[in-house]
Amino acid sequence: MSEASGLAAALAGIASLKTAEAPDAKSGCQGLHTVGREAIVEVGRVFREAGYMLEMLTALDMRAAEQAMHVVYQFNRFGAPDRHRVRVVVPAGEAVPSLADLFGSANWYEREAFDMLGVRFDGHPYLVRILTEEGADYHPLLKDFGVAPAAAEEAAGG
Repeated sequence: MSEASGLAAALAGIASLKTAEAPDAKSGCQGLHTVGREAIVEVGRVFREAGYMLEMLTALDMRAAEQAMHVVYQFNRFGAPDRHRVRVVVPAGEAVPSLADLFGSANWYEREAFDMLGVRFDGHPYLVRILTEEGADYHPLLKDFGVAPAAAEEAAGG
């Protein structure tokens, strides 16, 4: 069994995982996946056991359209590129499990997503702000950052 088919078989065993039909040539990803937040640790474990690294983690503020944040993970490996992007939709105000126990790089990435966008990661060993000052009561990359409270409520559909 080839490495790619082994990875595909392992990922196919994850119930909430949905994979896009065609790779996204524009982004350089060979796999585009969406998974429920309850399965992200299992997905991370599959990628780690297959020799992948966590290349990037970010989040998108989709609260106005979907009342959710999208946490996006990108896995790749050394050698021939085989980049996979995994999206987790996290309802506003809820947390996603941490991958810091699986990937050392997740420690920084998750702290940055928390600091900049307010995404919480359950099980993170040290989830504190990393770029803004301690005690800050804001998250600078949220779409409503710096907007007057009435305007923010209106933008959120309230």
